[in-house]
Amino acid sequence: MKAILEAAVDGRAEVQYLSEHDPVHLLTVDDLEHCVVRLLRDIPYLSHWGMPLLLGPGSILNAHTDP
Repeated sequence: MKAILEAAVDGRAEVQYLSEHDPVHLLTVDDLEHCVVRLLRDIPYLSHWGMPLLLGPGSILNAHTDP
């Protein structure tokens, strides 16, 4: 991703990386729908507290929308 972003900017701007981490595999619960999404959360910084679990409103298409 860094290479793609820096190629797109091509010296026209400065890119600063304020946070960086590897993908996090979250706990999945049987019989609950789950999917893989790319998002930025604080979970990578809390992983030392146990297995991360992220719950949401259902479909990722419902995230950040009016109820």
